[in-house]
Amino acid sequence: MYLINLAAIACRKNYIIFKIRIFMEETKEILDKLRKIEIEIEFIKERMPNKDMFLDSEEKVLLEESYENEKKGILVSAKEARKQLGI
Repeated sequence: MYLINLAAIACRKNYIIFKIRIFMEETKEILDKLRKIEIEIEFIKERMPNKDMFLDSEEKVLLEESYENEKKGILVSAKEARKQLGI
């Protein structure tokens, strides 16, 4: 009876060690995947356009008006605008 218990304990110990190794391997795989995801996120963040690059509808209208004024030749330079405003 004593030998059977020792064999059962040894078998259980080996099973636990086996499960721990599997857990450690899975944990390593998860950490590797997380590292890859972090790298991909940094890559995306570096190439993501700045939200200020996009115009709202009012800004688009103003930009189009500016292009039209430029074509008509009625734009005033910043230097001339400062002169007219006395700045």
